[in-house]
Amino acid sequence: MSAHPPIQVVNQNDEPVNGQSLQTVHDQGLIHRVIHVIVEDEHGHILLQKRSSNLSIYPNCWDISVGGHVDLGEGYQETATRELQEELGLSGLQLVERGHYYYELTINNKLLKRFATDFKATISHDTPIHFPPDEISAVQWQSVAEIKQLIKAHPDMVANGLVDSIARYYAEG
Repeated sequence: MSAHPPIQVVNQNDEPVNGQSLQTVHDQGLIHRVIHVIVEDEHGHILLQKRSSNLSIYPNCWDISVGGHVDLGEGYQETATRELQEELGLSGLQLVERGHYYYELTINNKLLKRFATDFKATISHDTPIHFPPDEISAVQWQSVAEIKQLIKAHPDMVANGLVDSIARYYAEG
């Protein structure tokens, strides 16, 4: 896996401060930016990715369609577009912003402080998906009901991003 470029570090008002390595951001608990993209098909099914076993955070867990850190000098939408291409081989999609918020999360005994912007994109169910096997081991379409059942029955098999997104945007139904 290649080294990640510097991450955009921000202050408590989500204003850019500087760039730091991903390791430094996580080790020092610096506030940084992330994006999440939920890809839906024409039937409202959500494309899930299964995180590779070699990832340090949530290995072998089902997660939202796309997630990533905002690199130094990038905007949220630019990052979402880049990550869609890198993680799923998708380009030219219309991104609809769904939310922007701050949250804190403890993973591997490290407090992560993040501003997130969430997007939604829609593709045809039969659109070819191409993913890097060092990051993603599988992708799968599931209905919201199936995802809720997965979260309830196997909480150890789902990443926080998926749990949070389902609670945040699909609480009804």
